[in-house]
Amino acid sequence: MTDSPPPAAEQPFESTPRPEKPLEVKAEPFDAKREAGQRVYDAPPPKGVPPPPPGAGSTYAAPPPPPVPGRGPSAGWSVFAHLGTLVDFCIPWMLIAWVPPLIIWLAKKNDDAEVEYHAREALNFQLNVIFWALAAFPLICALGLGLVIIAALPFVKLVLVLIASIRAADGQRFRYPMILRVV
Repeated sequence: MTDSPPPAAEQPFESTPRPEKPLEVKAEPFDAKREAGQRVYDAPPPKGVPPPPPGAGSTYAAPPPPPVPGRGPSAGWSVFAHLGTLVDFCIPWMLIAWVPPLIIWLAKKNDDAEVEYHAREALNFQLNVIFWALAAFPLICALGLGLVIIAALPFVKLVLVLIASIRAADGQRFRYPMILRVV
């Protein structure tokens, strides 16, 4: 005789004996809203009792943070009123740096007080820069002092415009020093 396994029909499917009675399990339906220790079929809490405060796992969201001052459409217009004056660095000696703040001032002066203030300050500064540039030419011819003004004017303008733009972006007002306020 050979040691061969019995045919498949003769092999038992289970190696452990089956219990005679089926196992009964008592389970309550799962309810995520019930509190610990509360059964599903218990009565709801009385109406006069306030609900418990939300815990760490609460679904309540915190309110959004307040907006940062100076960050918005008005801050953008205010910054552009100052930075728009740098157009004369791209187109030299055209004396058009006063045009961007003038357009912004005329368009926004009745809408937003901050934009109106910054555009007016930038316009006044550019009118003063034009005055100093024009006043430097006779001084160049007469005394030679205008060369100092013409050489320093672009650097002073760049520094002051950048400072004013940063302040406008932060929602602060900036007054250009030592200028005549024409507008």
